[in-house]
Amino acid sequence: MERKMRLVEVRPTPAGHLAVMERFDDWNEPDGFPRIAGEQVVAGELYLRNLAPEDASMIVECDNDELSRRWALFPGSTQQRAENAARRGYLDWRLTDRAALTIAQSVDDAPVGLIKVRKLVPPGVADVGYQVRPGYRGRSYAARALEAFCRWSAAVGLFHRFELGIKPGNTASIRVAEKAGFTFEGRRAARLVDLDGGRADELHYARVILTGARQAADSNPAHITAGGHTVSTTRTH
Repeated sequence: MERKMRLVEVRPTPAGHLAVMERFDDWNEPDGFPRIAGEQVVAGELYLRNLAPEDASMIVECDNDELSRRWALFPGSTQQRAENAARRGYLDWRLTDRAALTIAQSVDDAPVGLIKVRKLVPPGVADVGYQVRPGYRGRSYAARALEAFCRWSAAVGLFHRFELGIKPGNTASIRVAEKAGFTFEGRRAARLVDLDGGRADELHYARVILTGARQAADSNPAHITAGGHTVSTTRTH
């Protein structure tokens, strides 16, 4: 009989992280995300890959600079926490419902940021986020990486709808979302948390990419190619 497993917990050990699994005979696939063919999602002069142990310092830098702290929802990463996240990056990607991919430069393989993703309850819907190291900002890296992630996800049948929330006033993040094809869908009162314990409104953005038989009628669809698949992008209004 085919082995069918689910992740119970991840335990730190002196040798690394140990995945504790439980067997189910009626369970078909992991909770996580599919393997990335060729181990890269190409985004022009950038590419996305699974987190690796050497990405820990990048995670710390992305999480703890002044601008990131201003708009953050959660406390910044310690070095130990970042090292743990980087070491278990592939495990999180394959076996859990939330993970991150590293944004890297093709020219020198330098890790420059993160695309974060979480599965939401409706099938095919993702909550996404992005971070870029301070020294690499202003180059549209986040927008290009997010666009590539959305196209790849739609092409492999992983997600068709992508959502993200931005705090009012975060104009840089709004520019990223709009450059990546996201459309403003409304303002949600007191949905996000501030680090001082207060609440902030959320500016809700989304993008829909429908492929094949699921493609909705659109008066002027934009056709793109990703991973050998032709897809049509539809922006929500």
